Amino acid sequence: VPFDEEAGPQLLERVLGRDTAGAEAALRAPAPPDFARPEDGLTSLLGAATEGLLHLVRLLCEAAADLDKPAQFGVTPIYSAARCGHEEVVRFLTEFGADKDRPEVNGTTPLMIAASAGQLPVVRALCEAGAETNTQLANGVSSLYLTAHLGHAEVVEELCRARAETDARTHNGATPLYVAAQQGHGEVVQRLCNAGADRDMPEVHGATPLLVAAHQGHSTAALALCNARADVHRPRCDGAAPLWVAAKEGHQSVVRLLTSARADANVTCEGKASPLWVAAKAGHVEVVELLCDAGANKDWQAEGGATPLYAAAARGHAQVVGLLCSLGASTEDRLQDELGATALYIAAQNSFSEVVRLLCEAGADKDVALRDGSTALAIAAHLGDLETVHCLCSAGADWNKPCPDGATPLCLAAAGGFLEVVRCLCGAGADGDRPRHDGATPL
Repeated sequence: VPFDEEAGPQLLERVLGRDTAGAEAALRAPAPPDFARPEDGLTSLLGAATEGLLHLVRLLCEAAADLDKPAQFGVTPIYSAARCGHEEVVRFLTEFGADKDRPEVNGTTPLMIAASAGQLPVVRALCEAGAETNTQLANGVSSLYLTAHLGHAEVVEELCRARAETDARTHNGATPLYVAAQQGHGEVVQRLCNAGADRDMPEVHGATPLLVAAHQGHSTAALALCNARADVHRPRCDGAAPLWVAAKEGHQSVVRLLTSARADANVTCEGKASPLWVAAKAGHVEVVELLCDAGANKDWQAEGGATPLYAAAARGHAQVVGLLCSLGASTEDRLQDELGATALYIAAQNSFSEVVRLLCEAGADKDVALRDGSTALAIAAHLGDLETVHCLCSAGADWNKPCPDGATPLCLAAAGGFLEVVRCLCGAGADGDRPRHDGATPL
């Protein structure tokens, strides 16, 4: 009996309206079961599968509807049912012979879409039906990668049980374990490790799962990796190790975890800076304390001679400066350049009066000069920084110590027109008549 083509739209309308009796009547017309709506290719079977209407799906399949007819973007009935979490429909379609691995236009399979949506019962149904677990998109992303990225721990375990490849890599070299660590999904990390995933497989830049977890500050993921005996020392291609990146970003809990796991507190990034140095530079006082407790070298010098104390002083991190001074860091180390600035000088130059005060209290030499003869008091007076000048004078700095041209701090303040600084220096006992080498006095 030829199909009544005019009954096709009626059948689709009845299915979308969940009208079983009306759909049965339309099929008796007989309506073509594979009629597709022109604007988007929607068929009655796809509509029923999308809504999870098992009785209508069964009715249409028994009427010989095309199980795999795709609509717009290549979406098939089983794909749509998987995406929407309709386990019974998925099981029925696989048993009836639907192609369980047919992808949509971008290559995503029913298992991939179910895994990414966290649809555990559907994933289990597809795996039990023998769906391919290791299909990859053009960029190398697999079902396991997708669900690991989104943190669906139970789905991850189900896929691993179905022999999904735990170390399949994307075009960037990232594995499911790497992306789970990157996103901070600690339970997923643990389950992947239990399934035998390579704890130390790096992506293309050499970053391991532990390193990316440390960089992002994901302590739960980092703990799971450490418990699985991931390599706490392995650096990425630029030489940065997990502890180094955690210290730089100020992730206190991860730093504590890594130092407890015996990560080297003095490891450097290409020999240029230590974890303590980058933490001090960034002002992460809690991290600085943890690293010092773990045996970090407080006087380690970066390229150019800057110590952690210098790095903190140069940026005005008073708490870090105070902590390092209390722990015995040297206040007298100089930069290895033509000027040889100290921590005290750079703090004065940048007008960080609180840092200047802390360094003076720690015994820093208040009168040490740069190699060009300039002192901390001279630069503070030249800048008109009253607070720093007052701090240095109160700490006993030599207010008459001249620069190479003979200019005293008072000369410099007077030349700059800094009245309050002049008053402070005069009040401290500065010589108001002492001239420069060219004979010019402060007046």
